[in-house]
Amino acid sequence: MSASSHSTGADFEAVAAALHRNGIRPPCVISGAQAVPIAYYAGCASRQTAGHDGSITPAGLREAARRVPTAVLVVGGGPRPAYAPSGPPVFLAETRDAGPYSAYLLPPPDRPGPGRPDS
Repeated sequence: MSASSHSTGADFEAVAAALHRNGIRPPCVISGAQAVPIAYYAGCASRQTAGHDGSITPAGLREAARRVPTAVLVVGGGPRPAYAPSGPPVFLAETRDAGPYSAYLLPPPDRPGPGRPDS
């Protein structure tokens, strides 16, 4: 069990580091697959649009992205959530437990925003 927990923690750290390299740095918001633990490792807030942890609407998430860097996580080539920006996701990391993690960045990487290298 301890080895599995360490592996999962290392995976979340790798995804968080990739988010930081892509301009998602505190203060920031993470939504989507495994958002709660990854947000913890990244130093971000976690906000979900549905489910037991639902805490924000899709419109609210887009509004948050106007103030702080925001990412919507997908794992294993999952579908683009309807509220994520169009275009391809940014690859973040290949993980041992869940497979590849990618993110849709709000605002998209071609549009500078808070915390982005070009802002």
